[in-house]
Amino acid sequence: MLNKVLLLLLLSPIPAAVGQAQNKTPHPDLWQPLRFFAGAWEGTSKGQPGNGSVEREYRFALNGAFLEVKNRSSYPQQEKNPKGETHEDHGFISYDKQRKKFVLRQFHVEGFVNQYALTSISADGKTITFESESIENIPAGWRARETYKLASNDELVEVFELAAPGKEFAVYSESALKRKKSSTSADAEELTRLETVWNEAHTRGDAEALDRLWAEELVVTVPNMPVMTKPESLGIWRSGRMKFQRYQTSEVQIRVYGETAVVTGRLERTRNLNGRDVEDNWRFTKVYIRREGRWQVVSWQASTSVAR
Repeated sequence: MLNKVLLLLLLSPIPAAVGQAQNKTPHPDLWQPLRFFAGAWEGTSKGQPGNGSVEREYRFALNGAFLEVKNRSSYPQQEKNPKGETHEDHGFISYDKQRKKFVLRQFHVEGFVNQYALTSISADGKTITFESESIENIPAGWRARETYKLASNDELVEVFELAAPGKEFAVYSESALKRKKSSTSADAEELTRLETVWNEAHTRGDAEALDRLWAEELVVTVPNMPVMTKPESLGIWRSGRMKFQRYQTSEVQIRVYGETAVVTGRLERTRNLNGRDVEDNWRFTKVYIRREGRWQVVSWQASTSVAR
């Protein structure tokens, strides 16, 4: 009964500035349309260079501000391509806040630099098109277009088209890619980053960051509180009644089981609850799942740490 009363007090309406924080609308996740790409991919390519193989990786870089792309396409010797060739390009996708557009800058081993802008996303979000705005180190008038078709959660078709000056677009190559099983080390690195996001969001009081990190079916089970859902947990955050002076984890272990990961460790935190400082010394377990290349927390459980 006491636990239910405490939860009702935390979620109850409060006046003035705190009340405004409670009603604050969450910031949309600008990167949501492109999060699907994150991860390692491999597959085949066909087109004007012949038939070949493709390896590609997308990953969020520089504190999540950019989506980095590394691509390598290999074409063995064949009738269409007697000498064979290996093509590499690296790129970054950024979000231009002034234009409200995603921009892809692509650097090719041959010296070309392509700048694309995202021009369209289908209503179902499964077809994404970038068209070039400029191409360096190539005769003026050439244009390029990249169209991505999301065939399933782990399958992607990319159609690359070129247009000579005054001409219409023609398909240069088409690649069919499948998501690779991520290596444990890469997964551990990403989960370590997300643990830092979690901790910093608590000390900053950043409910929006936690909203993105928590899955919709999140279940929270911690001492002296009722079991809480995601909306209930976010309600506490947006009420402004709980603030953290310290949120420190140690003895962290990360175990990855395919599309599921378990993170355990020790948590020491100092929080101010309704004007009163509270010290917690807990052992915690988090369960992450990966959907469309994105890790989110579905369960967080803590218990009081017993001194040895």
